[in-house]
Formats: sequence, C-alpha cells, structure tokens
Amino acid sequence: PPPDLTDMSTHAHRGEVSARIGQKRKRDRHYLLHPTSSLPTPAEKNGMEDRAEMLKRKVQNFEKLYERYAGVHEKLEENRSDFEKLERSLSEAVDAAEKERIREHILRLHGDRRKDVLRWQYDFQALHQQVRAEKAQLQIEAAKLGFA
Repeated sequence: PPPDLTDMSTHAHRGEVSARIGQKRKRDRHYLLHPTSSLPTPAEKNGMEDRAEMLKRKVQNFEKLYERYAGVHEKLEENRSDFEKLERSLSEAVDAAEKERIREHILRLHGDRRKDVLRWQYDFQALHQQVRAEKAQLQIEAAKLGFA
C-alpha cells in the first residue's frame, strides 16, 4: 500500500533521517578531501589505546593513594573519638579520685600517641594535597580521551 501522505510524523521522521544521512555524507566527503583531519590512523588509534591503558594504571595508583589517605584519616578520627569519650567520662565523673584517674589516663594516652598523631597529621596533609592534584590530573586526562 502507498504511504499515508497525511501523516506528518512520518515525514518529520524521514526528514530527520535524511538530514543525518546528509551530515554523514558531508563528513565522509570532508575526510576524503582532507585526509589530515580524517579518522585516526591505526598508529594514532594505538596511541589512544596506550593513553587509555596508561590512564587505567593511573586510576589504579590513585585508588591505592586514596586508600592510604582514608586509612590515615581513620586513625586520626579514632584518636579524636577516644579523647572525646575520655572528655565525656571526665565531665560525667562525680568522684574527685575518678576525675584524677581519668585526667592521668588522658595525659598518659596523649604522651603515648603524640608522636604518632603528629606523623599522621603530617601524612594526612601531604596525602590530601597529592589526592587533590592527582584527581585533577586524572580528570584532565580522562576528558582528553573523551571519558569525562
């Protein structure tokens, strides 16, 4: 049967398809007339695959870096939480002897952990800067490869 010429949606759809085909033909003609702007050569394509593989390795390294960063953050948070609990216990203590025992425990724990906490704080700051820089670099590289 002949197509229904009164159905405008069919004509609109055909027009869209024709427009897409026309655009493809223009691109194909452009590639034929301007070979330097054509699709990537096999060597270029291989280079893109190499860059994608390199990006994948960088993402894996970033994930390892972030795990270290999160681990240090967790240690610092545990330390903070321990001292907050001790401060609560001290404020809730009624007996002077109990308060003194808690104060001594806080001082002893502070002395025992001081060097570790200072190292964790230093590591956290350094890792934080690394994570920010690496993340920004990964986003740039991913965008260049069309992943972002």
